[in-house]
Amino acid sequence: MRILIIQPWIRHGRAEQLSVRLGAKLEEHRHEAPIVELLVDPHSLPPQVASRSFYTAPTWLAARFARSRALVCFAGPLILPAISGQRAVPTSSNPHDRPAPLVAAIVNDAMAATP
Repeated sequence: MRILIIQPWIRHGRAEQLSVRLGAKLEEHRHEAPIVELLVDPHSLPPQVASRSFYTAPTWLAARFARSRALVCFAGPLILPAISGQRAVPTSSNPHDRPAPLVAAIVNDAMAATP
């Protein structure tokens, strides 16, 4: 099974790390579990999860998202589906934090529309 984890951002010491651990556990059980996000701080991740599959925005755009939570809320629903759609076709999705539920609805709707 391919489970797409949608997490707008991942930083050290935050609850978002649960998404990273969830993906690692799913992969231990032979599922694909890529994480799609707008920005990630790879230096803050524990070593056992630093090698996970992250699909993220381009570096220059991620830097802008890191500076503005408002930009995440307004542009995230446009950028995250584009990242999701071009790299990962999920069997299921697991959204976390705003605007991830909206993005999951868009991605799942697009997935249902394709034959």
